[in-house]
Amino acid sequence: MAVSALRNFEAIARQFGRVLVDVSTINDEGTKGVWRLETDAGPLALKQLDHAEDRCRFFLAAQAHLHARGGRVPELLPTTTGNWCCTVGEARYGLSRWVDGRHPNLGREEELVQVTRTLGEFHRGSEGFSPPPDSHVSTKLGRWPDHYRKMAAELRSWHQRVLAEPESALARACLDVLPEAVVRAEQAVDLLVRSAYQAWVADAARAGTLCHQDFGGSNTLLAADGVWIVDLDNVTFDVPARDLRKLLNKVAVRGGRWDGARMETVLGWYQEANHLTADQLRVLYADLWFPHELYGELKNPFKKGEPVEPGYRRDVLEAAGFGRSKTEVLAPLLGLSF
Repeated sequence: MAVSALRNFEAIARQFGRVLVDVSTINDEGTKGVWRLETDAGPLALKQLDHAEDRCRFFLAAQAHLHARGGRVPELLPTTTGNWCCTVGEARYGLSRWVDGRHPNLGREEELVQVTRTLGEFHRGSEGFSPPPDSHVSTKLGRWPDHYRKMAAELRSWHQRVLAEPESALARACLDVLPEAVVRAEQAVDLLVRSAYQAWVADAARAGTLCHQDFGGSNTLLAADGVWIVDLDNVTFDVPARDLRKLLNKVAVRGGRWDGARMETVLGWYQEANHLTADQLRVLYADLWFPHELYGELKNPFKKGEPVEPGYRRDVLEAAGFGRSKTEVLAPLLGLSF
């Protein structure tokens, strides 16, 4: 490492009241670098924060709150002036205890159990969080219906677009799957509106419940003492279903399709740490009913303008088939025909 770069790390360490012994790069991609610092206080994790300062105040305070409540998140170290981050030039950095571990394998039963229970503990432990007054508060509470209405409208517009261009490569790739996607999206909005979603939002707002938003194997570490949750940069106020949906989807992707018994098992593990009522589970099922997998595939050419490659038709059909396997599982739970 160049002398100038080492001096920068020494200056950062001093702002946290630490003496730097050595540094190794874990990730140095753009504005999201991560380094392991060997210091007089032992190994520490230094992370460059790719957010405005007021946003950093929010998620760092959330992490400190979770750790104080016994949450499985790394302990943050304050600067000598009592802040959770320091600024060097135009860059901001946070420092935490180093966690020796590896990313868990969600395909291994015993590791998936630990990850799932840890998510429940995270949601339960987040309760009572009050953000600093000078922070930029992130919240998704109450916004789901409008968000899904917008996505349903996009699917309808995409359908109309390919109807008008039936011979285009894009139409040949997805015209036949869009009608079903539109129906499922509209049904999901209706299910959500008629569910206990707003009551759950009110409960979460009173409790101060946080969601990670990026929870999964890549943002968790399996150490000798259990699972730790890292990278809380996108933490937000929301109902736990946001994180649960994404975890359940990752589990289903590993199996190649949705399995009702598997889903119930994972939800059982989660509820050992954070119980959900029957009404709250129905909100989760309504969220899952939306064709997220197909929407995610279709937005690449429709929203991002990506070209339709030769294998794109196969990707669309795989996403549609994966979604149908989910619908088969959810239909009886929601009282719908399929």
